[in-house]
Amino acid sequence: MLTAVDRHYGSTEDRVLGCTTTHNNQEAAADTDIVVICVKPNIIGQVLRDLHPCVTLSRPLVTSVALGVTLADIETALPPESRMYVALEALADGGVKMGLPRSLALKLAAQTMMGSAKMVLATGKHPGQLKDDVCSPGGCTIQGVHTLERACLRAALIDAVQTATATSISAAAGK
Repeated sequence: MLTAVDRHYGSTEDRVLGCTTTHNNQEAAADTDIVVICVKPNIIGQVLRDLHPCVTLSRPLVTSVALGVTLADIETALPPESRMYVALEALADGGVKMGLPRSLALKLAAQTMMGSAKMVLATGKHPGQLKDDVCSPGGCTIQGVHTLERACLRAALIDAVQTATATSISAAAGK
């Protein structure tokens, strides 16, 4: 489905492009797995605000080809859980780098994140305790944790939440 800002855009383009046109971003995003944003940078904020209620942890994937729009711009305007797609993709990329086929790497990364989240919810244990429970002295897990700490992943995630919250508050206030 295609969303058009121009109200004159529609039936002719539908026939030529072989798609359905709407003028409502939420309608377009409601039943899709992927949203590609192709707009001028001056309206990206409005488009992302329109999409905000439609984006969940499981779908849709949101990406942009809008000039000057970065992944960070998209992340700060969408629900917090959508930011974890970046971490999921990075984990999968790591698997591919180490020789796994893309589909398997993505499945393993998704299962890892889902399993971790389920353990926190099911046990009520603090994530730090669960991490400590699975880290063997000198083992590969603690080596990976050390790499994440050295790269300041924890600080980056905290900063991302702070930035997204500030942006959301500003947007809500109409600033």
